[in-house]
Amino acid sequence: LNYFIKRALRPVQARDVIDAWNTMLVRIPKRRLEMMRALMRNYYVLILSNTNETHLRWTGHYIKSHYGETGFSAYVHEAHYSHKLGMRKPDKEIFQWVMEHHKIKPEETIFFDDHQENVDAATSIGIEGVLVAPEEEILDILPSKLKVR
Repeated sequence: LNYFIKRALRPVQARDVIDAWNTMLVRIPKRRLEMMRALMRNYYVLILSNTNETHLRWTGHYIKSHYGETGFSAYVHEAHYSHKLGMRKPDKEIFQWVMEHHKIKPEETIFFDDHQENVDAATSIGIEGVLVAPEEEILDILPSKLKVR
């Protein structure tokens, strides 16, 4: 935060930087959250996100105010965030840590991401990686990858 305040071309307050930072986040569609909750009945669902505390607070507030839940924890078995783990995608170590932490096998795992380098890192350790392009909707891709019930 201080990094951006010091380098701003005009005087700014912390709130200005936080608001600008959060503009890159968009709404979280209810149908995606419902999809994750439905998948939990038959699959072990995790989030692995390169994020920061500011974005995590924003998403928590958004989910609480729009859907009455306390954050992503209501929609997945567990969420892991890069700023808390001290590792980031596409480093292989973060994928290996998740596999070991949850005692899951890469060959039984599917990883969806919107960055090819993250998908490539996952596939390099044996995880099936699926790129979700910006113009695609994950809900349209899932049926071909999973048995969604």
